Amino acid sequence: GWTSAARGTPAAPAARSAIMPTSDTATRRHGDAAIRFERTTDYDLVGATLTHPQLYPRMGDDATPPASEFIVNRHPDIWWVLAYDAGELAGLIPLFPENHICWDLHLALLPHTWGSVAHRVGREFIPWLWARTPCRRLVAHVPAWNKKVLGFLPRYMGMTRYGVNETSFLLGGILQDRIDFGISKPKEIQWTSN
Repeated sequence: GWTSAARGTPAAPAARSAIMPTSDTATRRHGDAAIRFERTTDYDLVGATLTHPQLYPRMGDDATPPASEFIVNRHPDIWWVLAYDAGELAGLIPLFPENHICWDLHLALLPHTWGSVAHRVGREFIPWLWARTPCRRLVAHVPAWNKKVLGFLPRYMGMTRYGVNETSFLLGGILQDRIDFGISKPKEIQWTSN
């Protein structure tokens, strides 16, 4: 769920695939602003982004360690995707494969992007994902308290709510529901490793 990125552990390890590229960069255009996505293994940058003081408290549950104890999970099947707006880091999109084709989405967009830049990142990411990865189904499991993300996923990423995982998230000693979202790759889009 939305806590695994903060803990640095994937929801479930996926089998490593020889066809999964080790790095990937693409640029999309929206108006005059370029959004660039890039898979990274710069774990120092991943860790610094996830432990940003305005992001880290929002990503965890009662079992999340302090930011000073966070260790980035380096499992090779995890996709740590950086998002750049006009050359400036906008944030990180961690992707945890549940299996080879169904991946769990997390968002760690930096505070300076909240608003129109984050909206562009959301709109541009899904086409990039379908074109650049073997993922065919993207899911997200959002704590019910996180109203901004609950609105962001359908509005800017086209994800559809498909369920509720009741009392599956513990925060502040209070059990909360997680809302399940998903989107499937259209059949006409083919994946390329370029």
